[in-house]
Amino acid sequence: MRTRQPQVSVKLIKAVRRVRGVSARHSGAGATIDLTPYLGEHGSITVQRSLDGLVGGFSVVLVDRMVRETGDTLHSVIEPRDMVEIRFSADPTRQLPLVMRGIVDGIDRERRVAGDRVSQSVTVSGYDLGAIFGLLRIDYRWLIATGSAAPLAGRVPFTEFQIPGREMAPGEWMSEIVDKVVRPYFESTELSRWLRNVRVLASPLGSGVVSPLSYQSFEGTFEALLMKYADRPWNELFLRETETTTDLIFRVAPYRDLYSGQYILPGAVDPGTVSVSTANIESLKVSRGAHRVANWYWVDAPGVTAQTFADKAMVSTLNAAPDSLWIGGGNGLTPYDNARMDLYGINPMNAATNQSQTLNPTHYGSNSALETAAGDVLAFLEERRRQLIAMNRDNVALEQGSAIVLGDETLMPGKYLDVTDNGVVTDSFYIRSVMHNLVPNTSFKTTVLIDRGDGLIRRGAQTASPYLLDARNGVYG
Repeated sequence: MRTRQPQVSVKLIKAVRRVRGVSARHSGAGATIDLTPYLGEHGSITVQRSLDGLVGGFSVVLVDRMVRETGDTLHSVIEPRDMVEIRFSADPTRQLPLVMRGIVDGIDRERRVAGDRVSQSVTVSGYDLGAIFGLLRIDYRWLIATGSAAPLAGRVPFTEFQIPGREMAPGEWMSEIVDKVVRPYFESTELSRWLRNVRVLASPLGSGVVSPLSYQSFEGTFEALLMKYADRPWNELFLRETETTTDLIFRVAPYRDLYSGQYILPGAVDPGTVSVSTANIESLKVSRGAHRVANWYWVDAPGVTAQTFADKAMVSTLNAAPDSLWIGGGNGLTPYDNARMDLYGINPMNAATNQSQTLNPTHYGSNSALETAAGDVLAFLEERRRQLIAMNRDNVALEQGSAIVLGDETLMPGKYLDVTDNGVVTDSFYIRSVMHNLVPNTSFKTTVLIDRGDGLIRRGAQTASPYLLDARNGVYG
């Protein structure tokens, strides 16, 4: 029987060199401190990432012992905005793979007395490099108070960064923000000597554009700005790190059709698949429900100047082509089994896009040109709506849930998880969130939140009894 020997490495990279408030010897500690020996018997590492935002998180529990270089405890050495590098593997055969580069946000110290024993621990928590997009913010009150926003108001933040004031493809627009806002920030801080190259890998859906008239008055973090114009759920935007780069991945959502197995949206590419045997699954919980059924769809384009005439054109479409909106029956339409209105009622699904074929109708001088622009916007919204239908019409048959498996660092959000039994795939899920929890010399488990499972359809196609197949032994034999 093959045994697993998970290995881990945690390093602290000093970025904050505090002098006031602490002894000078603390500020002069080495640039890098190996925290691995401080994990001890009761230490642990937790790392979490999700497709729902750019920011992942980590938590490392350490034994609070003396740091030889400073003569004081870990709690006195680690500062918010220091950095950590976390590596681990379930069964390494080469260099430990990078799991997360993180920025320290908080340091907690706990002292416990049990009988005649005293134990002290330090918990270091923080976020991955996606946190930088949350640190950078547009705040008009601050801009006005400092005088830099008057009198141009909303135009100032983007013109000051030399971001072109023209319609751009969303991938190009995100690259401009990374190149002219995010990267210069990194280069102006201690992060620059440790950060790997930040780049945008863009392959979004369709030919939409982002207009300066749409985002010019935006206020908030750059994470919120990028997530808003990523046009989810048609696209995905998330962070993934390699040894040499920090990649902002902007791509078409790689959802597969429940029955054909083909990618639903044009331009979607294979995101990669990780196979896990049922013998390595500690628990698998999935569910289906009528609450996920949708059979009435609408796509808005809020915040764009095209919305005024797009609304009028969309309303006329309701009377001219209702079949493009209703998929579950009614008005003489053919019922769609997984969204029948006689079974599930009328269930609306509303979505919004912040892109379009054109977002600035003032570029069109004549009424005829304006009508053409309105038709372009309508066609764009109509295509988005049809794609929304294709992604959600089978929701009642798609499974979602969670699984706890033997630790596997290759499991990542944005990949598919294939559950196998004797080499045969019994379920396939899309991974939305991953949390790794490693306790050295004790356990390594990975919890995944999963969606779009096709187990129901696969079970129906099996020739042997699915129930008897499910009764086999699991992770504990």
